Amino acid sequence: MPSEARQPGEPIREKRFSLQYVDPHGRTYEGTFFYRRPSLRDLLRIEAERARLCEGQALEREFLVLAAMIARLKVVLREVPRWLDWDDLDELSLVTRLSEEVDLIEGAWFRGDDAGGGGEDAGAQARPRAERAVPAAPVVGPQVPAAAHQ
Repeated sequence: MPSEARQPGEPIREKRFSLQYVDPHGRTYEGTFFYRRPSLRDLLRIEAERARLCEGQALEREFLVLAAMIARLKVVLREVPRWLDWDDLDELSLVTRLSEEVDLIEGAWFRGDDAGGGGEDAGAQARPRAERAVPAAPVVGPQVPAAAHQ
């Protein structure tokens, strides 16, 4: 299912990862997942799924966060183990653990860990092969007049 071959230095768009989770009752959930970094169209799908899950109701913040997590996972996890039934899922910690794993994968992409380019923090030295990178201009100069924020 992976897409066309990527060029050297190009960030990965897809990744398979394994996850093992033991719930508070001792049940073990394990399997392999196939993650694909969302495109712009996928971002729209995530929002549409979140809205569908909320059914137009005014929900408390915790439930909005849960709906956003599940919607994102349903779109970016293109393959999941057979035991994962999104409509019958009742283990919040499992959803949280999956979301954390996806955060790690996406964080590595944004930091450039998977492409050999880019620094980890703002202002960090670029890694080798990042010669095509162009430094971003600062958003706010170091000397902002006191009245500038008013």
